[in-house]
Order: sequence, then structure tokens, then C-alpha cells
Amino acid sequence: MSGRVLVVDDNKVIRQLIRVNLELEGFEVVTAADGAECLDIVHRVAPDVVTLDVVMPRLDGLQTAARLRADPRTRGIPLAIVSACTQAEVDSGQAVGV
Repeated sequence: MSGRVLVVDDNKVIRQLIRVNLELEGFEVVTAADGAECLDIVHRVAPDVVTLDVVMPRLDGLQTAARLRADPRTRGIPLAIVSACTQAEVDSGQAVGV
């Protein structure tokens, strides 16, 4: 497998854990510490998929997903939530295309 993944999580340990596991599977991984940083770099990085934590400072995962879906340049990028979520958060994620 190959491809570029943008991993977005405010917890450095979780970011590194996801990164290592994806790199072992052959993915190139770029990380961001929150949704605002994700939006700052997503066009430069051009990921094939974005993983998002839900609870993050500045801009949470669901708000980030909604902004990525609203932008024609990022609308088609697959988004995946990697987080401990409540059912309400899962429902909200599905509503914004995660």
C-alpha cells in the first residue's frame, strides 16, 4: 500500500502511534496538532486521506471536517475519525461527511 495520510490529533503520543502504524503499512504520513493546523497545510500536503480526532483545541475534528467538505479543493478527500466518540459525535460526523 502507499499514499499520503494527514493525521490530525492534539495528543502527540496518539499522533506518533498512528504515524508509526501507518508508516509500517507503507503510507507517507504528515501530522497536524489540531484542525486549524490541518487547514493551514492540507493544500500543500495534498493527502489521500485525513484522520481526525474529535476533541482538539482551536478547531475540533467535526468543525475541521465541515470546512474540508465546504472547500471544493478538499471536498473529495476521504475523512476518518480516529477518536473515542459518543454516539452523538458519530452522528455529527456522519452529518458532515466523515
